[in-house]
Amino acid sequence: MLTDAKRMRPCSPENAADIIEPGCTAETVERSQVDYCESEELKFYQQLIRSSPQLKEWRLQTGPCAKFFYEPCIACWRGNEKRNDYGGCRFANRMLRRVSDPRRSRRIKLRDVLHFKREEYVKAGIDDDEYARTAFNKRGRSSHDAQIAAYIIQCAKSAFRAVVDREERMLSNACPEDEAYFSHSYKTRQICDVCNFSVLNAHLCCVHCGTEVCPHCFDELKAGVARFAWKNLRCRSGTRHDESMFHLATFRLSFGTFKSLLDEVENQCKRYAIKKGAVCNGNHGRRRFQTEKCYCPRRSDEDEVTIEPICIIKDQMADDSYARFKAHLAVHHPVLVENVARHPKYRSELWSREAFATILARDKHLKILDSSSFGRAFVDGKRCTLEQFWQVFESRHDCNEPYLKVKDFPEGMRFVDVAPEQFRNLFEVLPFLEYTRAALKKNCSKGRLNLLNLMSGYAGAPDPGPKAYICCGLCNAPHLSSTPLHLDVSNAANFLPLVQTPRLMSHDEIAKALKKRLDIEAIEGSERERVMRKPEKAGAIWKIFHPDDNGKIRDAIVEWKRIQGSKRREPGDAIHNQNVVVTPEMVQFFAQKGIRCRVFVQCEGEAVFVPSGAAHQVQNIHSCIKVAEDFVAAEGLDHIWRVNEELRSYKGKDDLLQVDTMMYRAMRWCVETLSCCEPGVTASSLEQ
Repeated sequence: MLTDAKRMRPCSPENAADIIEPGCTAETVERSQVDYCESEELKFYQQLIRSSPQLKEWRLQTGPCAKFFYEPCIACWRGNEKRNDYGGCRFANRMLRRVSDPRRSRRIKLRDVLHFKREEYVKAGIDDDEYARTAFNKRGRSSHDAQIAAYIIQCAKSAFRAVVDREERMLSNACPEDEAYFSHSYKTRQICDVCNFSVLNAHLCCVHCGTEVCPHCFDELKAGVARFAWKNLRCRSGTRHDESMFHLATFRLSFGTFKSLLDEVENQCKRYAIKKGAVCNGNHGRRRFQTEKCYCPRRSDEDEVTIEPICIIKDQMADDSYARFKAHLAVHHPVLVENVARHPKYRSELWSREAFATILARDKHLKILDSSSFGRAFVDGKRCTLEQFWQVFESRHDCNEPYLKVKDFPEGMRFVDVAPEQFRNLFEVLPFLEYTRAALKKNCSKGRLNLLNLMSGYAGAPDPGPKAYICCGLCNAPHLSSTPLHLDVSNAANFLPLVQTPRLMSHDEIAKALKKRLDIEAIEGSERERVMRKPEKAGAIWKIFHPDDNGKIRDAIVEWKRIQGSKRREPGDAIHNQNVVVTPEMVQFFAQKGIRCRVFVQCEGEAVFVPSGAAHQVQNIHSCIKVAEDFVAAEGLDHIWRVNEELRSYKGKDDLLQVDTMMYRAMRWCVETLSCCEPGVTASSLEQ
């Protein structure tokens, strides 16, 4: 495919169809005729460029390089020229071709599009992103909206400032702003070609092949790090990229958009006397002379809520439950909510083994994995079938059998599409729905403290889940895990609707096996008593660390492996590699390094809330069906931003959350909402 792309020689579109070199394959001809669908906004943008007096000697390239046999961009060179959510051809609608000689070309620059009228920008889809054009015209603002907006700013301002600072640093040593390359990006998700993470605005573009990289990866190129990633991303001529090959580029009409928004945020902070940070200071007054007000969703003064290593909430309907949840979320401690399955709307028949057997049977591409190898599971030399999986799921483990699991179900589909009733019931009974509810459409009225909902219904929106995790019991295997040590960018709510004990084991046998495992894990005191009350309901052992300890955990893992005899350091990241199982011995070793591990058991009908950026692992005691849903709480945005930047360097993950875009949209909504309301009528806490 690369050879075919290189054979294509430049020619004018008028005679391109008649000039096909003898050496071209049928695939090349097919690619030259690729269907390239355009939106109405993009078509109007093309018309604007054609009618511009300043560009009368130029015309816009309106399709992939392969269609016209132009010198290919990096995408066409690789055969990825068809337009999709990630942009497709890098020269289409970005490259100007001279009318008299299409082989002569130059990129559209910001100065080429600044003379259009405001209404033309709107119609062409280049005035702002789709969210900004539609989100503020749907409903009026209330004092309740203003309180939510003030609290989001209270938690997220410092993280958004980091985004703005990065954008500003990009401009410090670059070309004049009006000389920057301009790219029309309406309804497309812009991705860095090196780290595969989203690009908010300012980025660098290769002048030869159109390769687009984020500021973070460009800094790595200049510093000479991440050489392996850059080695595999060569220019179309096969040469390696260097910093002299890149030019400043933008997706927006102004580089000052984010700095201006930050200034507006600061103005609203002064106007509403908004404090900094999520931890409540107890000042919820409305009096004018009071400053540093807290707008948290529930009053949660430090004197009223005792901060615990693990917050256990027995009843989500209790008067103090919301305050305790919010207070522990603000300090990034895990929360365990009991008795979720006793909610009056809970439908147990939807969460049975039989119900999930029916749901899983519809997936013809279901992957059954082995917990010991992290790969596909085999039984008697053949891939494990679903029928075999369910037999093992409800049986006592045989030493010759693999430990089976199904993770991230459904892959490539939305849970709501394969299990709509379960999806609906989950968001009827899940605690703290202002934080956890997932909106699949453009709906501002549900889950307003879940910032992930700001992405729903728009181009490139991530799937918030839930996802199902069905894993067999590991009671006699403390060296294995259902989910190895890892961390998520977002917060997570994990509900455990079903625990299945081996059918041929008696109550006494189950209690004895559970007691032995709790002894191994050194789980004592009230937690042990809580679990031993109903041994058949003991589901999974959780080990959760504080996000601030991630650096120390990485160092401790490396040292632990060296002590165990490992002679070489593994590539990648000790946590993000997801190949470490934290054993009881490692927990003790971590404690010697000042790293505290929160170890507790999740039982049937309970929900566990994991803070964003917190390293954690799950080890099933008995076979379990668990569903996990991602949400983004404003309280964790500082950690979310930090982990997101770590993953840019890791180069092994996809940017599912689009953190930069999400924070920008959150700040836009907050400023717009607060500017429509008055501080004197805005409650500084919700009513109980």
